[in-house]
Amino acid sequence: MPQIKVQDSNTAQQTARQHLDAHFVTEKLEDVVYSKVWYITGSDRDVYEVEGEATIKTKDFDRATARFKRRELRFTLLIDPVTGNLIKLTV
Repeated sequence: MPQIKVQDSNTAQQTARQHLDAHFVTEKLEDVVYSKVWYITGSDRDVYEVEGEATIKTKDFDRATARFKRRELRFTLLIDPVTGNLIKLTV
């Protein structure tokens, strides 16, 4: 993933979506809703914290039929504002 400098909450949301897509490669993210995006200053480093909910669609193969399951997921991501790298993902 290319390094992106995160300068505002919109860029933090875009970066969070890219990290979620990379983390859930085999499943499809349908709805992603962000509840909080804020900038936190710290003594070691500053981070963007992004919280939200997502709906994940997975295939469930049951004998000859293919069904889809959906599950709800709450997430929190910590993103480095300088490089755009994921520091921590909590699901």
